Amino acid sequence: MAVGKKKATFLISPIGSKDSPERRFFDKVKRHLIDPVCEAYEYNCKRADELPHPGTITTAIIEKLKESDLVIADLTYLNPNVFYELAIRHAINKPVILIAQEGTNILFDVTTERVVFYTLDPDDLKNAKERLTELVKTVDTKGYENESPLKSKIQIESTKTVGEQELLIKIYEKLQDISRTKPEHTVEIEQLYPKQIDFSDDVKKSLTIRLLDIIGREAPITIGTLHNEFTNISTNSIKANLANMQHLGLIVNSPDGFVITNAGKSYLHHYL
Repeated sequence: MAVGKKKATFLISPIGSKDSPERRFFDKVKRHLIDPVCEAYEYNCKRADELPHPGTITTAIIEKLKESDLVIADLTYLNPNVFYELAIRHAINKPVILIAQEGTNILFDVTTERVVFYTLDPDDLKNAKERLTELVKTVDTKGYENESPLKSKIQIESTKTVGEQELLIKIYEKLQDISRTKPEHTVEIEQLYPKQIDFSDDVKKSLTIRLLDIIGREAPITIGTLHNEFTNISTNSIKANLANMQHLGLIVNSPDGFVITNAGKSYLHHYL
C-alpha cells in the first residue's frame, strides 16, 4: 500500500439526474468498485458532481483532467462527454484507467487499451476489483511511464502550458481523423464535441457573421481560402470558430469545403 499524502483521482463517467436509476447505478459502481481500490492505494476519488461547479465541460473539470494523478474513465453507455473528457486526458498524456459495464461495445481507438469490465454481481465485482487493483498498483509504481494512444499524434507534453482552446482544437482534429478512417462511427464522433463550448475572446459574433457571409456567397469554400480572407486572424482562431459553427448547425463540412445550412442562412439573415 502506498503511504503519505492522498493523491487525486478524477472519475469520468455517466452520472444521470438526481435519484434517477442511472445515478443510483453509477453511485454503486463508485462506492463498491472504485472507492475501495482507490482508498487502498491512498487515492482520493472525486466525480464531476462532487466538484464545486458540476455539469457541463467547465474549467474546473478540465483542471481536474489536467492535474489529477490518475483518471478512471467509465465507458458504459458510450457517453459522449466521457469520450470527450477521455480525449483531453489522453492528449495531456497522464495516467488513465478504463472501465465499463460488461457487454459495452467499445468504440474508437480505445479498443487497443486494457478495459476492466464489471457487473454489480458480488462474484463478478470481486474479480473486477482485483483487475482494477492490478492496474492502479501499476500506475502507483515508482518510475511508471504513461503511454497515451495520442502521444505520437498530438504532441502535447504534460509539463507544457497549453491553452484550453488549442487543446480543444487538437482533440477535435484527432476525432475528425478517426471519422475519416472509421466512417461507421461518424455520428458518434460528431457527438463528442459539445455545443456548449465557449471559445471566449476568439469566437466573436462579428467573425461568425463574416464567415457565414463568405461561405454563403462562395460555398463550398476551403479553410485555406477563408484564411486568405482573414489575414489578420490566426488559423487556429478560424478553425475554432468553424468548429463551433458546425456544431451549432450553421455550416457543414463537405468533401469540397464548407457549406452554409438553412439554419446558417437564417442566422445570417437575422443579423445582417
